[in-house]
Amino acid sequence: MSKIIVFSKDGFEGRTAEFKNNVHNLEKKGFNQVISSIKVIGAPWVAYYDKNFTGKQRLFEEGEYAILEDKEKFSSLRMITDDLDDPEIQLFEHANYEGRTVTLSKETNLHNIDFSEVASSHKVKSGVWVLYEHNTS
Repeated sequence: MSKIIVFSKDGFEGRTAEFKNNVHNLEKKGFNQVISSIKVIGAPWVAYYDKNFTGKQRLFEEGEYAILEDKEKFSSLRMITDDLDDPEIQLFEHANYEGRTVTLSKETNLHNIDFSEVASSHKVKSGVWVLYEHNTS
């Protein structure tokens, strides 16, 4: 079974809680903006900076994260349950899904397809995608 275990201190120390379902508001669980280390078992999880799965987010794949760079900022958690085998995303040149479009099915550097600094809206058809504002390579 997939789950996420959160800790209030680095190195899996301090108060701890285990979640097997999405958490819309970590404040209600006593863990709003206090998570400093994480263990993920099974499916990946997304940690959001704001309640109700909004705001900046960070993806955590299965593994152990003893020290978090952005510790103490998370306010909601969501398990990824989508089919990850056939990912697809559609990017649009303009806001509101208008203009030139490109559909992707794998990780792609938008500089390589002449879409960098252009994509203004997107639709996730399937899978999970992380979009970066700046080139990470």
